Amino acid sequence: MKNVSATALSALALACAPLALAHDDGRNFELTVADFGQGLQLAAQGLNFTQATASPGGPIIDPEGNRPFVNAIHDHFGAAVTIGNVTTARAAFPSINTFNQSGTSALEGAALSLELIDGFKFVSPRVQREQVGNVIQPVTVTETNALTRTDLDLNTEDIVVTHTGSFASVSLSNPGALLLTDSFADSNQNDFEFFFDIGLDTTDTIYVLETVLRTTAADVADSEPVFIILSPDGTGPEERLHFESLFAEQQLGTVVPEPSTLALLGAGWLLIRRR
Repeated sequence: MKNVSATALSALALACAPLALAHDDGRNFELTVADFGQGLQLAAQGLNFTQATASPGGPIIDPEGNRPFVNAIHDHFGAAVTIGNVTTARAAFPSINTFNQSGTSALEGAALSLELIDGFKFVSPRVQREQVGNVIQPVTVTETNALTRTDLDLNTEDIVVTHTGSFASVSLSNPGALLLTDSFADSNQNDFEFFFDIGLDTTDTIYVLETVLRTTAADVADSEPVFIILSPDGTGPEERLHFESLFAEQQLGTVVPEPSTLALLGAGWLLIRRR
């Protein structure tokens, strides 16, 4: 396989900026600032705003609405595209927005950034599923059925993340923070968008980026790890590893206890991480 450097992918990201090379299946992150028991903290609420069905009029395979956890959502790469001698697959979602302005007034005037920390993949994952009413969904994650992480070979599997507002980029081989804004304005309908580029065909593999949201706002803590799950293109949920992607969300997401549970614990935000 031809090695594609992060520099080449970054150049391709700029060159292809106007092109629609990726799917938008209606999923993104809603930026949230909330007090979960020990002060304000950033979080990214996964949201699906376009209900998906297996076929017209068929069972629902991705209900509309918020995920029952935070800090994990998936979307799909577009089909691999070759420009010059470089082959790349691109995803342009999920984005991070503040359309619902959930507590984000606490960020007014502060800087906000997304830091790329690490990446890994799930190779040829398969999960069982069940039908509950009119919804087909993956089974619940347990200690015995969790997907197995595999490290990435950054010689061939580097991923470049480009902020489309500034066209600044970071990569797994050169990680760092992307400044989303140096002065957050809560009155704006902020929508921070990205390109995610990888120099290969992503068939039968789910790629995961581990990131953290950071802010300079006083008394607002950084987020827990935010997992951007990038799944393959294909025709239908099987090729697109749809149920496996939903399972990965569930496995990686941060479960937030109910407020009544927090009051009983008296110890702040108990983060139950499912790996």
